Amino acid sequence: PADSGAVAPQPAPAPTRPEPRGAQGVAAAWATLAPGVRALLVAFVPSVLFGWFFPFRVMGEGISFLVHELGHTFVAWFFGCTAVPAIVMTVVFEQNRAVAALVWGGLVFLAVRYRRAPRWNLLFAGAALLYPLLAFTKAHVTAFDLGGHAAEAAFAAWAFRRVARSERPEWERVVWAFFALYLVVRNVKLFGGVALSAAARTDYLTVAITGQNDLVKVAATTGLALATLAFLVVLLFLVVPLGALVLAFRRPAA
Repeated sequence: PADSGAVAPQPAPAPTRPEPRGAQGVAAAWATLAPGVRALLVAFVPSVLFGWFFPFRVMGEGISFLVHELGHTFVAWFFGCTAVPAIVMTVVFEQNRAVAALVWGGLVFLAVRYRRAPRWNLLFAGAALLYPLLAFTKAHVTAFDLGGHAAEAAFAAWAFRRVARSERPEWERVVWAFFALYLVVRNVKLFGGVALSAAARTDYLTVAITGQNDLVKVAATTGLALATLAFLVVLLFLVVPLGALVLAFRRPAA
């Protein structure tokens, strides 16, 4: 009879696959990253490390000028001014208050039309209440001066969301990441210098393509110090685009 105390033989352990090392290990780790993260890492090199060299600076400055001047133009149109965007400036004419009144009427109509739509009702009601306080005072000129930088921050936020959530090819994510990173780094570097360095403030006050730079005009009309305005612009570019990027990664597309 078989010995009841005998121990059955254990099966041999399955052979383990060796951990990849060197280039294979890097490739394996790279493949585990989300496509948006890979795009940001690839775009970091030309937009941040080599952003001030040809051809990356030409590409970055080109999108910066385009978005900046379109931002000025949109704000001018919104407040009833005729405006034409150019390469490095926006040609704007005096406000037509009749056009501004039509825009205000449109906002009031939308506030009434969507009064029961969540979030939209607050957006249109707030816009309809705020619009006359800006459009029919000199505040619309200050809004025009700030429109270029606000547009750059909004575009960078939109581009970051495309990097994180769109179903585009990975090379296209890299393009959007390049533009977003370039705009953020460019403005944080420029206005961080204006906020913290007297020499940078002097350059910003004296070096302008046409007339005065935007924040110089805003400082004159609001009475705020140029350094304070520059610090607020830095906060804008740190909070809005980077906040949009974080939210996009936290709430991935379905």
